[in-house]
Amino acid sequence: MTTVNNLIDALGDSKTSTANTAFADLMSSKINAALSAKKIGIANAVYNGAINRQEQENADVQTVETESE
Repeated sequence: MTTVNNLIDALGDSKTSTANTAFADLMSSKINAALSAKKIGIANAVYNGAINRQEQENADVQTVETESE
């Protein structure tokens, strides 16, 4: 795995091709990590019954309407 230090070293040495590859590797790993985290969140919501924000707001509105009657 490419590190930020490798990217900085390549830029410092004016090795643009190496820097480009290092940057692409870094971004790929960051995107994959974010995608994995999002997949876990979605799976948790689907399989563990987590309530999303819109459903919670709808429930809150219904509670307020019931209490005011």
